[in-house]
Amino acid sequence: MRQQRGSFRDNDPQPVTLATLNTRTGPARPKPVTGASVASSRSISSGRSGAREWICYHNPDEMSCPAEEANPRAVETGKSRLNPRNMLGDRIWLVGRDEGTDKYYLHGFFVVDSFVDRRSVRSQSRSRALSLRGSIAHRFHRKVRIDREAWFRLYKDDMNQLSLGLQSVKEPHVLDGLFRTLRKHRVAAV
Repeated sequence: MRQQRGSFRDNDPQPVTLATLNTRTGPARPKPVTGASVASSRSISSGRSGAREWICYHNPDEMSCPAEEANPRAVETGKSRLNPRNMLGDRIWLVGRDEGTDKYYLHGFFVVDSFVDRRSVRSQSRSRALSLRGSIAHRFHRKVRIDREAWFRLYKDDMNQLSLGLQSVKEPHVLDGLFRTLRKHRVAAV
């Protein structure tokens, strides 16, 4: 049985959560609702003040499983400049590609409410040493193809064909495109 990347492991250090931090998530940034279902949670709508949006690309050529089989509530990265405490409450959109094709899909999103930082552990591979996790997540029941969308083609070109890994989304046309795509495919975003 192959181990999923991004899955919770028994040997992980204790995750840091909002409860264990016992601090605010930052000025004017609401604490994310934990333990609530996506359908009942309105705290993760696109109008959240102060929270950021991120896109994480799941590359089937480098990962041990296709995006559909990956954990929809976690991503792993080795980015050394990320401060995971500042990412609590942020939403991460999950994008994947079918292996051997140029077809890209939006698979879902989750709101970061905990993390495990293994970047300082010498024995750990630094390529995926930071795990960002969320209890509020939505995985789409069907693939939402986005490679034909103009906003995605522009974003992909801006991000060096998605080779930059987990990236903060600052461009309004990309955010508008994400939500337009969801409406077009009748996928409810919270």
